[in-house]
Amino acid sequence: LDNVERLKPFLRSLLDRYQPSFKEVLGRNLDRAAQGSTEFWLLAFELLKRISCFDVLFILKTQPGDSAAIQKVQRQFVSVLAEAYEACEHPQKVVLALEGWRGTSIRGEDAMDR
Repeated sequence: LDNVERLKPFLRSLLDRYQPSFKEVLGRNLDRAAQGSTEFWLLAFELLKRISCFDVLFILKTQPGDSAAIQKVQRQFVSVLAEAYEACEHPQKVVLALEGWRGTSIRGEDAMDR
């Protein structure tokens, strides 16, 4: 995930691959939700919670010139993924690789107003 514009298609691809039975309802709601909104992140949470039942690898790339918007979305994704993993009833191996991140930039950011 290295581009804010790719987040919604990325989540849709996860839905298609791992949760086809929820594709219609969750996908429709995901399409309607404004990207970055609380509703969007709550739907992402539900999807990521279901996906945490599988072995999966996420790679978040960042570069020194990335905009604040990209960095914020990436930090929100990290937070939502961590919460989803914790909420999963039978989590498997979920690996998050941070490519190009610096120690000071590795942190989450609340996305769901909890």
